[in-house]
Amino acid sequence: MTVTGIIRDSYNRDYVIPIFLYIVLTSYAIAYFFYLIAFGSLIVNRNKTTASNQLISKYELSLLIQSLIICGYKSIMGVLWTYYSAPNKAIYFVVWIFTVLQNGYNPFMYYAMNKKLRKEVNGLLEKIQQFGATVGISPDIS
Repeated sequence: MTVTGIIRDSYNRDYVIPIFLYIVLTSYAIAYFFYLIAFGSLIVNRNKTTASNQLISKYELSLLIQSLIICGYKSIMGVLWTYYSAPNKAIYFVVWIFTVLQNGYNPFMYYAMNKKLRKEVNGLLEKIQQFGATVGISPDIS
């Protein structure tokens, strides 16, 4: 590596990457701020048009929690994957695992937050346990 490469790498490490990290984190904070403003205005407008005294319904709260988890998790993992330099292989492996898992958490979140889906899946699992371990799927010909 040349002297110019060392200077460029230390410049990037000391100045460029921290500045980009602050820009990204600030943009995420601004986005979350506007998201909360939009959510608050929806609640206020809904309360003006409905006779219900309830500030927020269970469904709306569940939707808010899901959206905050999805946006927060994806934002944190995006920042970590892009800007975080792990000091050792174990921490890198943990960040990598969480980045890979972000593609598969949606079904688990739907199961945890949706009572109707939970009831249907549990009913299906009970039927599978009653009829045995093997379940075949075939087209219905009638």
